[in-house]
Amino acid sequence: MKPNSLAVVEQSATVSSSKEGPPDSMAKLMVLNNVKLELFTVIVAWAFASVIFLLMVVSLLLMVADYAGSTFTPNL
Repeated sequence: MKPNSLAVVEQSATVSSSKEGPPDSMAKLMVLNNVKLELFTVIVAWAFASVIFLLMVVSLLLMVADYAGSTFTPNL
C-alpha cells in the first residue's frame, strides 16, 4: 500500500509543479510588455485630454475676442 501512496504523492507533486507558471524570463517579458501597454494607454489618454482642453481654450479665446471686437467697432 505504501508504494502506491508514494506514487500518488509524487504524481501530484509533478502536476502541481507544472502549474507554477512560466519561466522567470518569460514572466519578466510579460511584465515588461504589460508596462509598455499601460504606458501607451496613459500617453494616448493624456494626448486626447490635452487636445480637448486646447480646443476649449481656443474656443473660449475666440468667443472673448469676438465679443471684445464687437463692442469696440464704431457705429456707422
